[in-house]
Amino acid sequence: MQVSMLSVAIAAGALFGIAEVASWRRNNRRDVEQVGFMPWRGIALALLVVGWVSWLVLGYVVPWTAVLGRSVRPVVAAANGTWFIWVVGSQSIAVLAAALEPQTHGGRRELALLAVFSWSVGVFLYAAAGIFVAARLMLYPLDPADLTPPYWVAMGATAITVLAGARIVQ
Repeated sequence: MQVSMLSVAIAAGALFGIAEVASWRRNNRRDVEQVGFMPWRGIALALLVVGWVSWLVLGYVVPWTAVLGRSVRPVVAAANGTWFIWVVGSQSIAVLAAALEPQTHGGRRELALLAVFSWSVGVFLYAAAGIFVAARLMLYPLDPADLTPPYWVAMGATAITVLAGARIVQ
């Protein structure tokens, strides 16, 4: 409990520090309205590429080897909320691509396509993960120890799916 409270206090302090630095920068720059998101476009595009490659490797290679490589059957017995992290990764790519699309001059169609594609894949993965987790909850006994925080990831997956869809439509 003390470690949790300490980590919350550290995170709150870091967030407060970042907010203060951002506020100071915003107040001491004269060209904020002219600059906008543009100086960070190159960094954001590089992170988008890194995220997309990571999404492919961690989102498809690792889960398939974990599922197909398990000797314990059925795999559905091990389904839990962590399966929704697959959805969150897909939707994160959609959010960043949709945020960068209006800010770039070249490659707008490709970014829009990437945003819609990864959002669509994320929606499909959300449905699939939801079916597997629901099947696990209905078919196997549920102990109080099984209701751990990973099940809350499902709500985060819903939120980022809605956010990605809203950014694409915007």
